[in-house]
Amino acid sequence: MFKITGTTAGLAGAFLVAGGFFLVGYLAFLLSSFCWMLAALDQSELSLLTLNLGFFVANVYGLFNLGV
Repeated sequence: MFKITGTTAGLAGAFLVAGGFFLVGYLAFLLSSFCWMLAALDQSELSLLTLNLGFFVANVYGLFNLGV
């Protein structure tokens, strides 16, 4: 379930940010990376966990830059 949610949220985030809906897009990206981190923990995939932790931090930074 985490992979499906993560994929769907990631795609939605990409289109939302591309369309100029930055706040909602970054929140979708946060959900996506969080879900993928959970999936990575479940599967003991350190590289996937590391990648999505980086994405999570980058999206928090993006939200910070938006003034949230």
